Amino acid sequence: MSKEKEARFEKAAFGYRPEDVDRYIAESDKKLAAAKAEKAELLSKMKILADKITEYRSDEGNLKEAMLGAQRMKASIENEAKSKADTTVSEAQEYANQLIADAQAKSSQMVADAQERANKMIAEAQKTAEQKVNSVTSQVERERATLSQLQKEVSGFKNRLISLYREHLNLITNLPEQAKSAKELPVREEKAVPAPAEADEPAGDAFTEKFGEVDLK
Repeated sequence: MSKEKEARFEKAAFGYRPEDVDRYIAESDKKLAAAKAEKAELLSKMKILADKITEYRSDEGNLKEAMLGAQRMKASIENEAKSKADTTVSEAQEYANQLIADAQAKSSQMVADAQERANKMIAEAQKTAEQKVNSVTSQVERERATLSQLQKEVSGFKNRLISLYREHLNLITNLPEQAKSAKELPVREEKAVPAPAEADEPAGDAFTEKFGEVDLK
């Protein structure tokens, strides 16, 4: 509001001039009306502010209630989430333990089965090896027996051959004496003896007739 000017009236012959007084009163009325209008406007604004303050206070209460409700809901949700999380973790741990137990049981069973199969394979392999060893041993024994028999037969053949050579040697040694006595005897023709390659029978037949059959197997 503007500061009011100090009223000054010009004096007339019998007091103040009416025109100045009337002008001043008119201006004062205008100023008073403007002040009243401004006051009314300020009062209206104050009422609006008061209503807003009341509304804000009401909203503040509602906001506090909402915040408290939100905090309670938050706490409830957190508790529920924690409970669910604990339950989920417990169930997951139990499930994991069950899986581990099943896996260990299956692994143990697989190891046992594999060990059993391995033992069976080892036993069969040992049995087969023993059979082969026994077979080879039997064959070796038969070969040894055959070799021993051959050695005996060869030894006998050698002895008979040596005896035959000695007999022939004795015959050859006695040939001169027989030749001298043969001069006194009449000469007779002897049949030619065919060579072994040209004979009808192998040369070994005579040896067989004299010394018997020789098994060289």
